[in-house]
Amino acid sequence: MAKVRDTLLSLSAPMKLLLFVLLVTGLQSTIADVEDKLESLATEIRETHRTQAKVAARARELSARMQKLPRPANAADNQRLRMELKETQQMIEVLAGRERESQARLRQLQSSPEHRLLTAISNDRRHPTKADVSGVWTSTPNLVGYVLQLEQRGDSVTGRGYHWGCLGIYDFFQITGSNRAGLLSLTFASPERKNEKHDFHYLEDRRRPRFEAKQGKRTERIIPWYELDSLVARPLIRYKQPE
Repeated sequence: MAKVRDTLLSLSAPMKLLLFVLLVTGLQSTIADVEDKLESLATEIRETHRTQAKVAARARELSARMQKLPRPANAADNQRLRMELKETQQMIEVLAGRERESQARLRQLQSSPEHRLLTAISNDRRHPTKADVSGVWTSTPNLVGYVLQLEQRGDSVTGRGYHWGCLGIYDFFQITGSNRAGLLSLTFASPERKNEKHDFHYLEDRRRPRFEAKQGKRTERIIPWYELDSLVARPLIRYKQPE
């Protein structure tokens, strides 16, 4: 992954811009993927509810018709209604099982780290400052980068985030660090890679907070996430929770 990153960053400015436009489109799809699955599952559950209601109504209708059969009932009519009622009840059981499976998948997605993080970022409307960096940040437009959600208590900073690149989101990580006198020191830690150390220095630009770090020959800059609303849509929770 490091070789791919270095190769991408060595591209010319026009090629970077072109690939960034393509990346933004792909990143929107990647961010929305979990929510798309949730929305699809919620729709499936609602459709199953409606079908169950129709089938249950049919079962009640068949039961009522059987009750109204004259005595003694015609054996052929009685047998036909019994068979249809049995098949209808079996269909109700199948639909109930399908709903249980869908509900289980829905709960699994809702409890996933991806969903919890994207939900937290989507609902985070804070505007971080130099003194208090609590809120959501993102690296400035490039071919690879990351999104950070930071929490500051005193000088101590903790948080979580994810890397993104041409393949979408490929790594979630935890953050520890500090913010003192305009120096924001952060460490990204995840099971998939070694700890990444970033020392950002405060840089005021267009009256909005920015931090900049030198990584060898590269310069990294982070800005508040809300500034990229026009480029990368916030991951919104679009699905309606089934009743």
